[in-house]
Amino acid sequence: MAKQVGDAKKSAVSQVFQGKNCPPLSPLLGRIGAIIDTVDPVKAPQLKIPATGVWIEGASPGSNAEKAGLSRGDVVVAVNDNPIEDATDFRLAVGRSAIGSTAKLKVWRAQRFYDAPVLVGQ
Repeated sequence: MAKQVGDAKKSAVSQVFQGKNCPPLSPLLGRIGAIIDTVDPVKAPQLKIPATGVWIEGASPGSNAEKAGLSRGDVVVAVNDNPIEDATDFRLAVGRSAIGSTAKLKVWRAQRFYDAPVLVGQ
């Protein structure tokens, strides 16, 4: 069952990438180990967070996201100075980063922005 779900997600993401006219990505996509979700623009004003970007649900233990200090409630609004609208944009931006490179995330935390360099892994 898990394989079927994974295959369905891969197919859906591929269709979104094609819809955004993205070039094919290598099979080894960059990852940082963050669990993300798109910011809800309706709830954002209530939470006093940016209306676009990705909400960090958490960081996998020992991941590069954890090592960079990302934690639940952070909002990433840009990767390498490119604005992030949603989870798809975030995955594309990180996926395009070379494995072993450092991605610069612009993060909203505690009512201010800061830059968080994160090592991109496999």
